Amino acid sequence: MKSTLKSGVLRIPIFRDVKHVHEHLLIKQTRILEIDLDAGCGDGYISSLLFRRIRIGLDLDRPVLTEAQKRGVYENLLNASITHLPLRDGCINYVLCNSVIGVVDTISMGVQELARILSPGGTLILTTLTKHWNNWLFFATVLPTQWFPRVRKRYVHFMNMYLGPILTILDYDEWIRLLRLSGLNIVKYRYYMGRFGFLLFEIGVTFEILLYFFKISPSIRRPISFHFQRGLARLFTLVDQQRITASVGSCILMIVKKKIG
Repeated sequence: MKSTLKSGVLRIPIFRDVKHVHEHLLIKQTRILEIDLDAGCGDGYISSLLFRRIRIGLDLDRPVLTEAQKRGVYENLLNASITHLPLRDGCINYVLCNSVIGVVDTISMGVQELARILSPGGTLILTTLTKHWNNWLFFATVLPTQWFPRVRKRYVHFMNMYLGPILTILDYDEWIRLLRLSGLNIVKYRYYMGRFGFLLFEIGVTFEILLYFFKISPSIRRPISFHFQRGLARLFTLVDQQRITASVGSCILMIVKKKIG
């Protein structure tokens, strides 16, 4: 297992950030080569590296769909929300919802819609944050709440806005209950991005905050930030190869099945 994982890590492309390294490797280990729906596809960056064909890409942000089209893996692209999927009941066999479900306005409605369009026995690959996300924020932890309440609150807010914004974070037991209400069961799960990976990710985002704080022009700030984040991702693959999964992590991947009958 370790040798396979190590060789897999060394073959992966240079990613935008440490979180993408984890997601690429874990989703790839599902051995699913084609999916019917990429729910919240964004610009299709990760999905285009994972799948050779995607029937439908869906995102609420219209401009990013233009970028997704350029990836060459999507057969159709839809501008819509996960909470109101323009698809008929039971028409989808495989769904990927990568780091999106936590940013929808009503998470229960999002889960219900994903369950509705899944065929009986259909598979949902779901990734999201755990409650360790905010608890592990190093720079928020070292700032005493009584001395720097506003700074600490704004820092946590920015870290959540970076991915979404994040509106809902549930623990594993809460996910079990929520999914079961829509006829979905978790058949496998893995935590990922433990403390070291999370720290590298936080350093990358904090670096972006500093560039913004010192009012570096976007034309300079964006390429500097981009290469810095990619450098941290490469560092992770070289230094921490065996910690792609963790006993406790800031994120979780769940393989979910819809009940038959």
